[in-house]
Amino acid sequence: MRVIIVLSVLALTASAAYNPVSTTTKPNKEPYDIHFNSVCTNRAPQMMCTMSIYTMCICYNNGTCVEKFGNKCNVCSNKNVFSVSMGKCPVEHPYLCQPQIAPQTYPSTRDSVCICTKDGKCSMGFDNKARKCKESNTLAVFPKRCPAENLQATTKPKILEEEVLLQVGGTRVCTTADRFTKIACPAVVRDYGCVTYTDGTQRYVPVNMCTCQSPRVVKYAVGQQC
Repeated sequence: MRVIIVLSVLALTASAAYNPVSTTTKPNKEPYDIHFNSVCTNRAPQMMCTMSIYTMCICYNNGTCVEKFGNKCNVCSNKNVFSVSMGKCPVEHPYLCQPQIAPQTYPSTRDSVCICTKDGKCSMGFDNKARKCKESNTLAVFPKRCPAENLQATTKPKILEEEVLLQVGGTRVCTTADRFTKIACPAVVRDYGCVTYTDGTQRYVPVNMCTCQSPRVVKYAVGQQC
């Protein structure tokens, strides 16, 4: 009997001590890079812009950066703008080629980098920023990955009906979050609908995605008479 108890204890101890190590590892997620993510990759004008005002840094393709106070919406539609970020400008942009003021020495090492030329086209290669920026046609050099295949691409903007996300006949009930979206909608409104107000009244008036910004609006139905 004692032998059985001892063997049982040893078996439980061995099973508890066994902790298999998983052979699967989670892929490394790229850390957020404000300079990489602020590069202009779409030149199409934005149809909806917020009304927020803040300090921003605008860097141009000629290598200069300027701090301004305003809103970055639609700044990237200027093809001479390289990047737009919130906050103050860095002493030197880590990826944008700087104006060549004096002769410099360059490291001989070559790494996997993304090279973007002044026509906006980007492709992977083996080089380093200091040496590659010596070439007059180089715009920027990024480590390991490209922000886009073409920095001068213009994606077709969505029309207002797609931005509203409501089909004719659809009803939207306003939420607290809708009151503070700070979206600036166009002055010309294409859709009409039945708006229900907090006092219980209803009116057939112009509607768009800014309608719920009014604290008096409870809901609205697009394309429907009251």
